[in-house]
Amino acid sequence: MVGIDGVVPGGYVLAGDEPAGRIESVLHAASGDRLVIVRAFSRTNYLVGMASDIGHSEHDADMDLTWHRLAVPIETLLARGTFRREMGRLVPDPHPHVWGAARPDSVVEADLREDLKQDPLTRDGELVVRVSRGVAVLEGWTGTVGGKVVAERLARTTPGVWDAVNRVASDEELIGALGPQLRTDPLVAAAVGAVAIKLGRVRVSLLLVKEVSPGRVEALCRAVPGVRDVIVDRQV
Repeated sequence: MVGIDGVVPGGYVLAGDEPAGRIESVLHAASGDRLVIVRAFSRTNYLVGMASDIGHSEHDADMDLTWHRLAVPIETLLARGTFRREMGRLVPDPHPHVWGAARPDSVVEADLREDLKQDPLTRDGELVVRVSRGVAVLEGWTGTVGGKVVAERLARTTPGVWDAVNRVASDEELIGALGPQLRTDPLVAAAVGAVAIKLGRVRVSLLLVKEVSPGRVEALCRAVPGVRDVIVDRQV
């Protein structure tokens, strides 16, 4: 669902320069679009705002995050109440549990990078960690889906992180996507002898089929999101 002025689920809400939360959904009503906001640093609590509460929006192109600044003080949202989910519905929560607190982004990044280096499922990956106002963005490559899942879990449990965006690609996912992609071209499918991948770098070995050029195979592979390099050689 899309709200007015570009306010959509997934965007983040700022009160001044402090994060208020992440927009989970936009509810349309005759009185105006309501925003269901997952409260920052409070794992199970929600705030309810109005699309008209948003003063202006800004997009962080470097991290691909959208932040909406409130034109009203955070106290206005808090005065409407804090909520929790119960049987799929939002109900008032008179005693919200706050589970975290803000920490400097640079400190959070350093802690998370160290945790990723230590965990056996993520230490052999090539991962990039960035944190903005308590939102951790994970990018890069791991060998397994398990490594991708663990990376996000480590991010979400790092003190100072209240939300995580996982853009990591795993070799297991990529190899699963490359097979169907190569089979979209019957000549390429018949020519491929083997496909190997290591942290997003693909190597395709072709049988001696003159009708298929390496460039044709490379283009198909590069169309799969997460592939960062392709080498095509011919089996002898």
